Amino acid sequence: MAELIGQLSKGVNVSYKITISIFKLGNASLAFDALYSKTLDDPLFLRKLGPIYFKLLYQHREEVKKLVDIQIQKAKKLAKSKDTVGAIKKLTKCLLQINKNKFHRDQVSKIYRVIASLN
Repeated sequence: MAELIGQLSKGVNVSYKITISIFKLGNASLAFDALYSKTLDDPLFLRKLGPIYFKLLYQHREEVKKLVDIQIQKAKKLAKSKDTVGAIKKLTKCLLQINKNKFHRDQVSKIYRVIASLN
């Protein structure tokens, strides 16, 4: 359900409640991606979310950590079976999946500045 809502809301100016709904349905990564793209368009969007934003960010980081652990285990299994090219491919794909929104520290500091200026 969360994926369907996320797909339908892509590229559309939706309410912050849609992002909260996606998060509460259990898909923090999809909600984070929607939040990130919405924040790039309108940084003041975050003031409507308050503490939910930080819960969402934490859940997203936990989901990414689990994803990386699973992919590392799969890559190690491939490497043990002498398929190092497959292992490297799997880890590279994981890196691209994690870094697709390029959420780096400079964006975080921009967002914090906007949040601080609202208080």
